[in-house]
Amino acid sequence: MGDFAGGVRGLAADVGAVMKLLQRLLAAAGKHVASSSGIHWVPLPAIGCALASGLLLLVSSGFQLAASNSRWITHAAGVGDYAIEDNRFDYYLAADPVILLPGTHLPFGIGMLLQAAGLAFLTAAVLMLRPRASAAVLHAQLLLGAAVAAGFALIGADSLRIAATGQISEASATDWLVVAIVFLTSPALLALGIMAWLRLPAVGIAMLFAQCASPIGYLAIAVLFAPAITGYAPYDATPGTETIVAIGSVAAGAAALLAAVQLIRKRLSGRDRNNE
Repeated sequence: MGDFAGGVRGLAADVGAVMKLLQRLLAAAGKHVASSSGIHWVPLPAIGCALASGLLLLVSSGFQLAASNSRWITHAAGVGDYAIEDNRFDYYLAADPVILLPGTHLPFGIGMLLQAAGLAFLTAAVLMLRPRASAAVLHAQLLLGAAVAAGFALIGADSLRIAATGQISEASATDWLVVAIVFLTSPALLALGIMAWLRLPAVGIAMLFAQCASPIGYLAIAVLFAPAITGYAPYDATPGTETIVAIGSVAAGAAALLAAVQLIRKRLSGRDRNNE
């Protein structure tokens, strides 16, 4: 338990460094005001979608943090003969063998559904800012956004089903279509984020941090970033892995809210010019 406690303390100490990175990125994005991105007019629905996205992502992070707290704090002593670091307690795309912990699958599933909704709203905001874009670009963004939302929604729905039934479904785990959609989430989100960055950098940053909760993002955090941040490499799962994933959603929500603020400023400045 000493190593575990040290790992958790290391994670807590380094959360500040993660948030400082977000602050620097948001400050850089703030310099790229909407006027520099070629946006000539901001419709009110685009602002509403950006605001809704930011709020949904922040609420999603709260549910994710609740699930992480249940695993790493409430059940820190483990269950039975198994230490809490055993991957039997993993609840992200859980697979047999699994031990269901109270307070993990349900809030995580809700969080992923909210994440899907938040990114759908963020995609809608980007689409509204490209009224003169070619049909091919708009269709590409729409398809990418649909793939991202579907992937997170499937992850959330699977977690909720496990919470309700207490069982892992082998059928869904071997369904190639479901697997394809889920693992296309990460590249689709990357492509969408690059396209969004060219329009409004804060939206691109939001999608970058949202990658933390994608399948490839989760694997990267579990294998690389969590051990590096905590300075602790256990025999199985690194303490706080899901907490880092949730912090990514916090950062994504903050960036989406910054995008909304930038859009509001752009709309007001455009109105002022029209009144001159």
